Amino acid sequence: MPSRHNRRLVEHGLRTSAFALLLWLLMRELQPVAAPGVVQVSGVALAEELRRASTRSGSGLHVRLEAPPSPAERDWLAALRRTGTAVSWSGTDLSPLAVAAEPVRAPHGGMRLWAAARRGALVRAADDVGALDSVRVATVGVSVSAHALIGV
Repeated sequence: MPSRHNRRLVEHGLRTSAFALLLWLLMRELQPVAAPGVVQVSGVALAEELRRASTRSGSGLHVRLEAPPSPAERDWLAALRRTGTAVSWSGTDLSPLAVAAEPVRAPHGGMRLWAAARRGALVRAADDVGALDSVRVATVGVSVSAHALIGV
């Protein structure tokens, strides 16, 4: 008959193993893993990879961004997604997180721009003519008023 001490050691070993397995599963789940057949690309190689992804079928594209993509790259990624290509992305500092514009209901008109971004981020607003304003986020977002926007 096993002794009480041996039983405790076995129980402790099994609990430790179970905890280690749970920790390993959690760490594995938190790491971004590319699906089979998904190409990972970052930085300057994005334009070239977008060209390649446009000619392949049945594959995916995961983009690791260091900065927000240009409007042309955003449109290209959206077009790839609409054609059935699996598109995903990750990045480090991609603020602002959301931007909205709404007309100001006042006699002078104009627009109010809203941006949600992380605390401390610098948000710059511009239209086709030039810079409108830049604001450092103090809480969770900022708003900028403009009398007229051109090309936005």
